[in-house]
Amino acid sequence: MFHFIFKTSLHLQQTRTLNANIRSLTTLSICDYPTLTDYLTNTLAFTPESARQVFKKIHGRPPNNPYPVHSLLEHYGFTPTHIAKIITICPSFLWANPEKTLKPKLDFLAQNGISGQDLVSTITNNPRILERSLNKQIAPCIVFLKSFLGSTSALLSHFSIKRGTAVVLRFSDSMGANAETLRQHGVPHRNIMKMIAWQPQLFSRDVEDFSKIVREVEELGFNPLSMMFIHGVFTLFSMRKDKWVSKFELLKSFGWSEAEFQALFLKQPPVMRSSEERLKRALDFFMNKMGWGTSDILKHPVLLCLSFEKRVLPRWSILQVLIAKGVITKSKKTTAKAFMQVEDKFVSEFVKGYEEHAPELLMMYQKKLQGL
Repeated sequence: MFHFIFKTSLHLQQTRTLNANIRSLTTLSICDYPTLTDYLTNTLAFTPESARQVFKKIHGRPPNNPYPVHSLLEHYGFTPTHIAKIITICPSFLWANPEKTLKPKLDFLAQNGISGQDLVSTITNNPRILERSLNKQIAPCIVFLKSFLGSTSALLSHFSIKRGTAVVLRFSDSMGANAETLRQHGVPHRNIMKMIAWQPQLFSRDVEDFSKIVREVEELGFNPLSMMFIHGVFTLFSMRKDKWVSKFELLKSFGWSEAEFQALFLKQPPVMRSSEERLKRALDFFMNKMGWGTSDILKHPVLLCLSFEKRVLPRWSILQVLIAKGVITKSKKTTAKAFMQVEDKFVSEFVKGYEEHAPELLMMYQKKLQGL
């Protein structure tokens, strides 16, 4: 009995000690690490607040000496400004082994044409690349991209676009085969690359499943030369059958026939990725409030994908003022045009363009965009 009590007491004491250690790790103050504080605030020019934010992302005890990593990055051309951005996103690099963890990856990229300022911009824009395995992701991904794109310059061009480097994070062995499947079905090279940048994880799907979905999209009547073919593939992959049926039933409740439903999907597959609540709100607005029919929406199906808070409602408030003042007439053509225009074009034509009739429009529109 006493032996049991002693063991239990000892276990509780050890547990309390462990918990205390864990608490001490989670309540560490940046002030306890003057070397790290000096590095962040003086070498990288972090403000005290931004330094604290970086410190919060550090799990466990911070490194005693962050300068070896800094020196390595400087050797490859990274400035303190670049390094500050990298550390903000990936503070774990501070205690990486520079020679074993980072240098081999940087060397590989440099040897494959991503060197100098190209290397600096690529890593600064997406430092998480260096978190990935060199042998399992970085190297095979670069080999695939160079082969598929045909040149190092094309690879650099792809990495320079928004989300272009995301493919490295999502790379899998099936990517090459799935890209080839699209090419065999007539999808243009430029569209495949857009899809790799937009949804790289889609190319990591099982090769047979991917091929099956591509055939289904083709059989539905999508044109492989159009980006809608790409959207169709992504939509079929991302939707469960029950969600598909549920959205079809929703459209039917607003008077849509099966043929119209299919036509909507062919023209604007992203509509099916909208939540049911958002789709219902859009249908109610355009069909009940605006009095549009299914044929009207099918002329401009992208309208069902627009954000209500950021586009539809703010712009509709402007159109209502202009209609009330008799400056424009309420027509489906004008309304569709106003909703689909890019922001600058809409402001220029419908807000600033009618300031002499309604000088309050710009301030009103800005408030609506802020949700006021």
